[in-house]
Amino acid sequence: MKYGIKRRWILVGAVLLAFGIPSTVPASDDPVALVRDVYSRAATLGANALPERDFLALLSAELRKAWQLRGKPAGNGAGVRTAVFGPGAGAGRSVAVQRVTNIPGLPKERIVAVEFTSGTEARQVFVHLAPDAGRWTIVNIIYDEGDDFRQSAERFAKAAG
Repeated sequence: MKYGIKRRWILVGAVLLAFGIPSTVPASDDPVALVRDVYSRAATLGANALPERDFLALLSAELRKAWQLRGKPAGNGAGVRTAVFGPGAGAGRSVAVQRVTNIPGLPKERIVAVEFTSGTEARQVFVHLAPDAGRWTIVNIIYDEGDDFRQSAERFAKAAG
């Protein structure tokens, strides 16, 4: 009798795991959830920070190549954080994501706005995503200070040689 009860609980647990608990990985068809996850992780320092390899996996092939050619050492920390949030949001400042929203209007691509604070300063970036092989890739990040990720990566790649 006890064996039958244990089997039921195991079955109930399996069903709950399969259907009842949402995945921590955002759905590939939801660009807002993807960007929210990336920016929440990039705001964190230390062991829970966004690893460079995870960041690179989200970039378009062209942007990934420019990032890799920039001539700076690989790793986590200020480089990825500055790439995601823009100049002035490196490892020395606290960063907190406030709001992530879709900007409607593009038929195939998406622009997602990210409002955040860097220290006490309110800031915003726009993440430009495009579909690629059934998933969303980042094709540019437009910073509120007039620069963008693509231009910065290309500039660093040229300077590196």
